[in-house]
Amino acid sequence: MENSSYLFLHRIFKGIADATIKIFIPLLIYKETGNFMLCFTYCFVDYALTSVFFLVFRKFIQKFSILSIILHVFPIIIAEFVLLSNLNLWIIIALAALDALASTLYYGALNLIFGYLDTSANTAKFEAGQYVGLIIFSILSAYVLGKLQNSLTFVVIVSVVLYIVSIVPLCFKYNQLKTILHNLPKTNFKVLFKDNLKFSIVHFFNGILTVIAETIFPLYLYTKGIEFSAIGILVALQYLINILGGYLASYLTKKGLGKWVNVICVILYIAALIVIMLVNQMYVAYAFVLVFSIAHQMMFVPMFNMFTKDQISKNYFHDSIFYRDLYIDSGRAIVSVAYLIFPAFMFLFGIGIASAIGICGAGWVVTTSNEQGKEKSYKKS
Repeated sequence: MENSSYLFLHRIFKGIADATIKIFIPLLIYKETGNFMLCFTYCFVDYALTSVFFLVFRKFIQKFSILSIILHVFPIIIAEFVLLSNLNLWIIIALAALDALASTLYYGALNLIFGYLDTSANTAKFEAGQYVGLIIFSILSAYVLGKLQNSLTFVVIVSVVLYIVSIVPLCFKYNQLKTILHNLPKTNFKVLFKDNLKFSIVHFFNGILTVIAETIFPLYLYTKGIEFSAIGILVALQYLINILGGYLASYLTKKGLGKWVNVICVILYIAALIVIMLVNQMYVAYAFVLVFSIAHQMMFVPMFNMFTKDQISKNYFHDSIFYRDLYIDSGRAIVSVAYLIFPAFMFLFGIGIASAIGICGAGWVVTTSNEQGKEKSYKKS
């Protein structure tokens, strides 16, 4: 198999495991406590600690990438069993810290492996593996968690088994990765910061928009009377839309229409947010959450593809991928704490509109720069 296929298989099993419970934690907190402040406290602590952990564990993850992915399972397993207890502020902070550690170990290692193992940087396929896995189980898990009594214990056990299975495909590439990641060069932070500035703006706004798509929209709809199982269907549809959006964006970018993808995305982002804010009909909002999701994935896929290729060509990727996640999780933390300061969904949607304009403007600059770079390279050759 191609290296990208090993990553694809890994992400399918990991996606199934995440879909059993992990993606529903903020909703489960609200379902059990009825307290939005606790939901957003969980999100803020999670993302803030993740930003810190990406810096703290960077060297370890670079040196032991496969081991990091194996180790990330343990804080997830502990967190899922902690979920079985009565939730209070301290339990929720502990859950957030465990998830932050797991996310750092996993995504730090996975993105590093993707950059060096998949030389084509096939972001659409890389993302599709995750979403296929998530689609398979998100509806079923939401139904079980929403309808059946004492279901959480069963779901936790299934989740643990699937996380362990997900590691197997990557273990086949252990020796190759060990060779590739041996003796990575040192990078000057000032040079890296200057080189990455335009990408960093994209990453920051992407973090904000990701929280809105994946956490805030489901919470908002749930409070408006949409059942837990229906939220599961929404999440599955989001993942399906994400697959289509990723491949559509890749196709348009290859056709030289990358800058116009940014224009399409800003229109879809803003239209979706305005409709969700103003139309008091939940199933209309339900539909426009999907519109928002396709815009978000169409923006993400070409940006991550360009970032990966650009940074690998400059020999910066092994460090810049960690700073990328720092910016993303900083954006996520900021929009989470915004609710704690000003508790209104409309305020968060307003931040979303500003972020949509910001990411599309920065994306236009990145795409223009990338196209100019390709043109110069073509003339030289």
